[in-house]
Amino acid sequence: MFKWPLILAFLFWIGMNGCIESEPTLTVEKLEEREIEFPPEPGKNYPVSRINRPYFDEKNQLQWNNDQKNPRICGASSQFECRHKVVSLKPRVDYCCCPNNLCTTETLIGLDNQEEMVWQRDLKRYDEDIIGVSPQTLVLSTLEVIDPKNGSTILEPVIIISHGRKRPKYRFYRLFNPTAFRRKTKDFILFDAEYSLFSTQGGLYLFNPKPEVKELIREGKQRFIRHLNVRNMAPSEDEKFAFLAQMWETRGYPHIEFAIFDLEKKQTIFEERLENDCSCSDPIIVVGKQGHVAIYYRKNNKHILVHYRILPHKGET
Repeated sequence: MFKWPLILAFLFWIGMNGCIESEPTLTVEKLEEREIEFPPEPGKNYPVSRINRPYFDEKNQLQWNNDQKNPRICGASSQFECRHKVVSLKPRVDYCCCPNNLCTTETLIGLDNQEEMVWQRDLKRYDEDIIGVSPQTLVLSTLEVIDPKNGSTILEPVIIISHGRKRPKYRFYRLFNPTAFRRKTKDFILFDAEYSLFSTQGGLYLFNPKPEVKELIREGKQRFIRHLNVRNMAPSEDEKFAFLAQMWETRGYPHIEFAIFDLEKKQTIFEERLENDCSCSDPIIVVGKQGHVAIYYRKNNKHILVHYRILPHKGET
């Protein structure tokens, strides 16, 4: 004869322990959701190129910059001469792709508040691209890490010799491998997933390129014909959490989500779907101080900003 009271008590004990183990480590407050209309264009025959980026200012307030970009920053006399984009606002870093005689040069430039050049770094075509941005670091596709304040190298890429030539061992891609660097542990949070009709490989990794330790901390996800991609990420101030801009994608319109991943417990502790089946693009995560973080994305002819504050979870008293 089964002793149902004992069995039920045992199951209850397991359930309570499970709840304790999965108790959230953070409390998430949504402070603001802001829609910004595209400004009307002046009476010209071409659209104005604007910065269109969020940032946290010196007072830790979330701000929006839609100023017209200055094409002369790249050393061009016309905005059609260079392909120019703002990579980071605080500190300011711009990317310039300009024709130069018979070739094209790609350059990163650091600017001060008066848009005067502080540093400059030429990129090697087909080898170097920016796959990670934070106020403390820029990550190149070769896994070289640069200080955005002065352009100095924080971490050198791993170099191998192939056919008598030196080349970087790793090369990742901006659209498929968003990455963040943790300065304390000197490792990378890297998204690298491959999806096919019937299988999933990879996902979210902790990656240390020097001893080549690659730990899968969250597998890629598929639901019917949709698959989950991470399009942008940034570490928290203490580097214990990863803030993720996620998109459930297929051939149709994607879903977009904001998620928080606990890097110590290796689990997702917060997810919020922000849009269902919308024409959304270009998600960006920006991180402030004292737990402030925001996700930005474009939706049709609007810019969307969603502002959160992350607090330590104190539990019930």
